[in-house]
Amino acid sequence: MLHPALRCWLCLAIGAWIIPLTASPRLDAFPGYSSGAYARLGSYYPLAVELQGDGPTVTGYLEVSTPDSGGSVRFPLELPSNTTKRLVLPLFANSGNNTTIDVRLMTESGKMVAERKGALLETLAPESVLVGTLPGQAQNAPVFPERPGGNPARNDVRPVMVRMDPGLFPDNPVALEGLNSLYLHSRRALELKEPQYAALQAWVASGGHILVAIENSTDVNATEWLRRLLPARVGGVVTQPAAGVFQRFVSAEAAAGPGQADLQYGTQPIQRHLRRNRARSENPFAQLIVDSDFERQQIASVRLTPAAEAVTFLAVDKTPLAVSGRFGRGLVTVLAFNPEDRDGRHLNNRFRAGEFYLYDEYDPLRMILLNADGTLDKTTVIPSTGVVPSTALQF
Repeated sequence: MLHPALRCWLCLAIGAWIIPLTASPRLDAFPGYSSGAYARLGSYYPLAVELQGDGPTVTGYLEVSTPDSGGSVRFPLELPSNTTKRLVLPLFANSGNNTTIDVRLMTESGKMVAERKGALLETLAPESVLVGTLPGQAQNAPVFPERPGGNPARNDVRPVMVRMDPGLFPDNPVALEGLNSLYLHSRRALELKEPQYAALQAWVASGGHILVAIENSTDVNATEWLRRLLPARVGGVVTQPAAGVFQRFVSAEAAAGPGQADLQYGTQPIQRHLRRNRARSENPFAQLIVDSDFERQQIASVRLTPAAEAVTFLAVDKTPLAVSGRFGRGLVTVLAFNPEDRDGRHLNNRFRAGEFYLYDEYDPLRMILLNADGTLDKTTVIPSTGVVPSTALQF
């Protein structure tokens, strides 16, 4: 039998060992756009912070800093006991080098109770193309084709697509400012909460570009905010042959037109150092192999009834497959089919249904123009001083 004094000391020792393990909050941080921790220099980006309050309630603030900035930003915060809290905060990318982010949870008195040091952030050049994606399935997230023979020294200007997590999607439109455009599968729209889709709508209305792929009309009809956003009414599913429509669309010769500096969306100031586009004889899709099996297969798509001011720029016979329309200062593009790569390898046209190989990696902000009858305009040369109303699609 232990002596009473020994039992007392033993209890104190065990308590001193257990209490630090259970009483301290835990903190983790994920800077940049979800899957790749990317940001674009001179733009805002999201910082996702996850806190677990394993101890008593903490009233204080989050302090965010980077080793090369020499300063910090503070966000007021209250973390109740035994709760988990997720925050998405907008930060500004002011460092041209890849950097790290330090996040600390501080009490009102200035005592640090949790810390996450060295969260990595990769910074892209201001003229790069950064596209966020909310795909129907994580493994089917669209990607840009790799450009062979690129300059490794300028890896920061490559086009990048990042997969975003609906649970960590920003609820502040400022945090979306660093994206050129956003791809949204209709299934994921159901997972966005009110502050998140309100931020998304505000970003589009301020000049953002969203591409919405619709696999099922019930996704839209059950989501009022998405229905209001789209420039077309959505009906039931129909099937029809591809009939070479995608192949003709991507292989059409693009007229010489304005370059990146003329086609930036509304929230970005014109950057005069960007080079103008020059006419060139090569077509980046000229060598695209025709997959006859793909061209003969049936495409499942929803019926789209475009609004009066919307533009149909892709159709089989008279059935629209892609429609664009304005929303405030921004642009909404609707795809009536699921463009995601079903085999997850991006190798075979027949599994792609015209996915993102519409993108021209040598001229990512190419302008696509339509004639009055809806056919592709291959002849008009646009002056470098403005954007015409018939613009259908800008990346």
